[in-house]
Amino acid sequence: MLLTFAVGFLARPVGSAVLSPLADRHGRQRVLVMTIVMMGIGSLIVAVMPSFAQVGMLTAARIRMIPARLHCRLTPSWHRICRQQVARAVSPRSR
Repeated sequence: MLLTFAVGFLARPVGSAVLSPLADRHGRQRVLVMTIVMMGIGSLIVAVMPSFAQVGMLTAARIRMIPARLHCRLTPSWHRICRQQVARAVSPRSR
């Protein structure tokens, strides 16, 4: 159970390290869209997963939760940075 939370905390810096070079190569707007899609997919995986009350405290349920949590937590730190930079680039100069 603790591993599920640890994955969430460790995934954010890893996500930044992985997504920063991608944004430099392919553009921040594309990576921003990719992070939004990744967060949606990760949230969907967690939402459709059966609860512990339905399946019990099986190891299989915990093992399925770890990649879903990793998928959800890789993107938020970079999403915030990218969102601010894209907003600055697209906004009119008078603002």
